[in-house]
This record gives sequence, C-alpha cells and structure tokens, in this order.
Amino acid sequence: MNIKRLECHRDKRGEIQMIFESCQVGSVSLIRTIAGETRANHYHPEDEHYILITVGSLEIYERQSGKTKPEDVILTVLEVGDIHLTPKMTQHTMHFPE
Repeated sequence: MNIKRLECHRDKRGEIQMIFESCQVGSVSLIRTIAGETRANHYHPEDEHYILITVGSLEIYERQSGKTKPEDVILTVLEVGDIHLTPKMTQHTMHFPE
C-alpha cells in the first residue's frame, strides 16, 4: 500500500501542505468525478502516477499487470488528505463512492 498522509505546517497565518518534494513531475491532472462513478480500468506501461484526494473518497482496485486471479486484486480506500502512488504496469480501477 502506497498511502501517505500529507504533512501540514500551521500557524496563525494559515497552513502550508507539501504535496511533492524532490521529484520530477511529467504532468499534473485534476479529476472531478460524479459520486458513484467508476473510471480508469487500465494501466500505464511507461509512467506512474500519484492521486491526491481533496474531496470525498476513492476506492482504488489494483493488481500487477499480467496477474489474473481475483485474489491478486488489492483494494485501497483513500480519504481526504491521502496521497497514493500507482506504479507503472499496475492495472487500476477507481470507484468514487461519494
């Protein structure tokens, strides 16, 4: 499981949250999905991606590409503030319950 809680620095002026630190980023996308919808159901052969939950929650189902058994699937539930890494060659399906 690749879940990381974001560190937040707070003082009287507000807060700062580090999202990425010391890494190369190829792209950044914002995904808005209607509650109850499912998307993805694919894998990325050349790149990995991070998911940051800002609103609602996400159920992500993953398995290494080439594996076919139901027991190979790993379910991870993400909530606001979670950041998750999906490595390359990892099949993933994302369901947004709320």
